[in-house]
This record gives sequence, C-alpha cells and structure tokens, in this order.
Amino acid sequence: VYTREAPAINEAAGDRYQIAGALVNVGVLHHEAGRIDSALANFRRALGIAEAVGDRSTVSLSLHNVALMYRELGRQDSVMHYYGRALQGERAAGM
Repeated sequence: VYTREAPAINEAAGDRYQIAGALVNVGVLHHEAGRIDSALANFRRALGIAEAVGDRSTVSLSLHNVALMYRELGRQDSVMHYYGRALQGERAAGM
C-alpha cells in the first residue's frame, strides 16, 4: 500500500527526487500485474521528473524501463529510441 501512496506523499512534501523513485516503484508494480500501459505512464512520468532535477541514475533506470515497456508493446521504433537515449546518457556520465 505504501508504494502506491508514496508518489502522493512525496509530492505533498515537495521531494521531487523521491517522487521519481516512487513512480519507478509503482511502475514496477503495474508491470508485474500486467498493466503495461500504466507501468509505461509511471516510468515516463518518473523520467520527466528525474530529468528536471538532474537525477542521472533515475533517468537511466527510467529510460531502460520505458524501453522495456515499449518492447512488450511491440513498438520497436520506440525501444531503439529510448535505449539509444539511455546509452548516450550513460556514456556522457562515464558509465
């Protein structure tokens, strides 16, 4: 229950880093339940917030998760786009 409520709790506290991480966790729960569209929405929202606050680790994780969801949806063009972005970011960060 906490994991599902975490984004709202963190939003109320104004902690955008934690919001992004909580959204990733909620996305994982949706994915495990087979709700790919909901998982994708959470991962994309986490990505936007992580980019806005400069959280490279969560950006990378979110890009990979978005790519995985597009793969499950059969959208290969989007898979390549998001994996490409992840690779660029990781190279720029020296990963």
